[in-house]
Amino acid sequence: MLKAPAPRPQDSVAAPSSHHPPILSLYDQFFSHFAPPLLPSRPRRLTLDHICSQRQTLTLAFGHLLQHALPTSVLCHLRTLGVRARLMQNPNTSPMMTPHSDVAAFHRVLQSSRRVLILCGAGLSVASGLPTFRGADGYWRHHDATRLATMQAFRTDPGLVWLFYGYRRHTCLKAQPNAGHRALAALAKAKPNVLCLSQNVDDLSQRAGFPPQNLHTLHGSLFNIKCSNEACSWTQIGNYDDPFCESLIEASRDAPPGQKLPLLDPYHRIRHVPEEELPKCPQCNTGLQRPGVVWFGEMLDPNMMASIESWLDEGKVDLMLVIGTSTQVYPAAGYIDEARDRGAVVAVINPDAENDDQLEKIGPNDFAFGQDSATCLPVLLEPIIGKAQANGEFAR
Repeated sequence: MLKAPAPRPQDSVAAPSSHHPPILSLYDQFFSHFAPPLLPSRPRRLTLDHICSQRQTLTLAFGHLLQHALPTSVLCHLRTLGVRARLMQNPNTSPMMTPHSDVAAFHRVLQSSRRVLILCGAGLSVASGLPTFRGADGYWRHHDATRLATMQAFRTDPGLVWLFYGYRRHTCLKAQPNAGHRALAALAKAKPNVLCLSQNVDDLSQRAGFPPQNLHTLHGSLFNIKCSNEACSWTQIGNYDDPFCESLIEASRDAPPGQKLPLLDPYHRIRHVPEEELPKCPQCNTGLQRPGVVWFGEMLDPNMMASIESWLDEGKVDLMLVIGTSTQVYPAAGYIDEARDRGAVVAVINPDAENDDQLEKIGPNDFAFGQDSATCLPVLLEPIIGKAQANGEFAR
């Protein structure tokens, strides 16, 4: 069962001394005195930062308490008691707002939702053993993975870039779809008006059985190949050769038992793959074959973008699931605002979703579940897809 995380040690509040009014009474004082009539024009989202800048308003509400306590300790106490969620409420709603991690409340929203938009990122595939290439995973050997994902890097050293992508292809082929992939596929099969925008290039959603007509792979696929010559239109869909070519066999080796893969050791010298050993385009015979992924600085498929916009324009979006993504890469991250503009409730599923800085980004009626998607999604989607079975499928 999903639970909200316990308050962190730094969020706890020391017991008040005997000669000061008890801070614990602040919970009751807040709801008895800090009602809408007192603040008729308060903002729709009142965050902790806003409280810090509006201490005078709080003082008017319960100055006799605040004069004995630092503002930070009061804020910590408010957060510990869960008042933070209530402060972010719409003034036209009930003072007792639904907590952001209320699974039962999410189930009610899910069951009433007709059109569902999904945005998923690399975090969806972590439980399948794939790195996110973010944070601590951001380096491959001693290279910044994001710098390898550029046309400039490919022109400079295509052999190195192909070793990186050959390793990724091999790793993805060994990986299996996890419960999160399968739960989303089951949701799309049960609800025809589901659209998934995937930033992943691992093909695990497809292998989990996600209906292809409901899935847009924004950044392409590791298993598609195209010509590096921009004037050439040659593409190949579904190339699962491993290794991709003989010169890349080093990228398709597995680590010896109990040892680190030599390819991943920056101090282990690897053979340089010269450009002449890489396959050329069979159509123009001048450009090199390259991975069919969208590199940094490249445009997304305009036909795909038009299809997404067409779906969004069809009507209200009831629910948006944001899964395993830092929402730092545009234009994908912009779809969250587009969904909100169309009336969507947003549910964020990510291990850091309930961190303070992330909670500041959600709306008053949104949800945040700070767990891995492989654990979280089967529970969240259960009213629609049913319970997980021993064979990995779902049945109602």
